[in-house]
Amino acid sequence: MVIINEYTDLSPDLTAEDLLTRPLIEMAIEQKKLDRLIDALAPQILKHLILLLASPEEHDSRNHWRSELRRWITRLATKKLKSGNGTASAELYYDALWADEYADPEVGAMALAEEVAEIGAEYHSIRGISLLKLTLHLSTTYRALSALLARGVKPDTRDAINRFLLDLRSIR
Repeated sequence: MVIINEYTDLSPDLTAEDLLTRPLIEMAIEQKKLDRLIDALAPQILKHLILLLASPEEHDSRNHWRSELRRWITRLATKKLKSGNGTASAELYYDALWADEYADPEVGAMALAEEVAEIGAEYHSIRGISLLKLTLHLSTTYRALSALLARGVKPDTRDAINRFLLDLRSIR
C-alpha cells in the first residue's frame, strides 16, 4: 500500500474509477499558492470554455474539453485557504480567472480577441463567432464558476461541477 497523504491510501488494485467515487478532500493552502495555481490553470480554463461555447454542439471533442475542465475545476474546488479556515471568495475567483485580464472594455476586449484568434487558428470550428456574444457568455460563465469554486467541497461538489459543465452549451 502506498500512502499519498494522511487521507488517501492507494492499494495496488485501486482503479482510477475507485478514486473518482471517493469523497473529495479539501486541502489547506496559502493565498500565494492558490494565486499561483489559478494563474497556472486560468489560460487552459479560458481556452476550453471558449471551445465549449464557440464550437458547434456536435463537435467531437466536447466531452474531452469537459473532462479537462472537470479536472481543473475540481483541483481548484478542493483548495481551502489556511488563513481564515475557509474557501476563497467568489469575487477572488472571478477577478483572478476573468476580470483582472478581460473585464476592461478596451484592453480586455483586445486581449480576448487575441486569445480567440490564436485558438481559432488551431480550432477552425470557432471561427466567425461574435466576440461580443462570446464575451458576455464568458463573463456569465465565470460568475457561475466562481460561485461554484467559492462553495468549497460539499457532498454534492462532483455533481455540481458536472451540472455546470453540462450546462455549457454552444452559443452558435
